[in-house]
Formats: sequence, structure tokens, C-alpha cells
Amino acid sequence: MSNKFFALSISAAVAFNAAVSAEEGSQSLKIVKTALNNINSLDYQAAQNFRFTKAITSENGSRRIHFDPDSGSSSSSQWTLLSLDGEVPSLEQRQQYQHEVIIYKKQQRQEIEASEGNSLLKLLDVDSLELARAGELQREYRFKVNDEKYRAYISGLITVQNDCQCVVSINISNPEAFSPQFMVKIEAYQERYTFIPLAEVGSVVSRIDKRIIGRALLIDLSQHYFEVYSDVGQLKKIDDSLGGTVAANTQRE
Repeated sequence: MSNKFFALSISAAVAFNAAVSAEEGSQSLKIVKTALNNINSLDYQAAQNFRFTKAITSENGSRRIHFDPDSGSSSSSQWTLLSLDGEVPSLEQRQQYQHEVIIYKKQQRQEIEASEGNSLLKLLDVDSLELARAGELQREYRFKVNDEKYRAYISGLITVQNDCQCVVSINISNPEAFSPQFMVKIEAYQERYTFIPLAEVGSVVSRIDKRIIGRALLIDLSQHYFEVYSDVGQLKKIDDSLGGTVAANTQRE
């Protein structure tokens, strides 16, 4: 084989591989976009289709909350504070929580109106998306976060179920300790979102886990925020048996 022909063969191979990679990247982005758009975020637009109980634990304490859109027409009447740090809340505490709900829902609407497109999709840098593993049942995609301050230190992995193109989990973490600014060191950073994939519904969130371990000089920056959803029931669009499946799967978390 002549050197010229050999060089042409290499050029052709490189061009072919680049075309294949571009096609795979485009297909990956399409699949991930579809999966992210299939997420039913219980606290946001899809909330009116579900009733659920949410337990929140953080360094500030714990509380259990129940949401039922059939319990009233106003946001405050649809949300009920069930427990506060393991105790039954007083009437004053329940009223204070309902006041917080009104403020929270107003802020939430403003965030949704200000946001263009899917907020979870904005989390990732679409140009960095790549297929990490293609299995018979699930696919995994690696990505870098969009935040310029952290993208060099933090990366993510999305797991998508093939049959319904539904998100199973989103995991964002740092492979090693990093310093985003002077005198600040982050030992561990993790955000993990877990979903129940359902063919006719999309993905229903079941738990959210956020952890930070770090210090700024002598100040401890460590935080932990944990949400678990249970007693989830579908009110519209699907039948009671499928809604029962949602609840059963969520309660096992």
C-alpha cells in the first residue's frame, strides 16, 4: 500500500468516525431531552395530577407534608403539615406553614415563567453529553454541568430506561476534592435524583438527596438535604391500578 493511499485511508476513517460520533451525540441528546421532558415533577406543573406525602430532612430539622389537590381550591389548603421534627404541629405552626406555602408557590410560578424550556435540561452542558453505557434495559449518559464555576470539578450521569425513554436517576458528583475559590475546599458534593419510570406517565420523582462536605477556613460548609416521596397517587390520565403501582414503588424507597 502506498503512503498516499494509506494517508487517504486514515483521513477517510477519521471522517467516518467523526460522522458516527456526531450522529450518536445527536441521538443521545434527543433521547435525553425526551426523557427529561417526561419527568413529572410533583412540586411543579404536574402537581395537580397527583396526591403525595413528602418527608424532608436537613440540618434544620425534619417535617412531613401531604399534598392533595382535591382538598381545596387554594394552594394553602392543598398542603398540610403532618409533623415537625417528629411532633404533631400546633395550630399556629400549621397556619405558619400555610403562609409559607403561599410565598413559595408565588416564587415557584415566577421561576417557571422566567425559565425557558426544561430546567433540568439546563443543568447539563448538551455539548458534553456522551453515551457511557448501552444496555438492553437502560442507557447511561455522562455530562458536564453548565455552571462555569463548577464544571471543571463536577460531572453527572443520567440513567434512562429504554422502553419508555424515562429518567431513572440523575447523579451529579465530584470525583475528588476541589477548591472553587480561595480558602474554600469541598471534599464531597453530590446531588442524586431518583425516579420511578412508568410507560404511560413518564418519570415520577421518588427521592432527592443533596450533600456537601466542605470548609471555608474554620467554617463548616457541610449540608445535607433529603426528600422522600410516598403515598403517591395519580388522580388523572391513568387508572387506579397504575396509580397504585406508583404508590407501591414509592413506598419501597
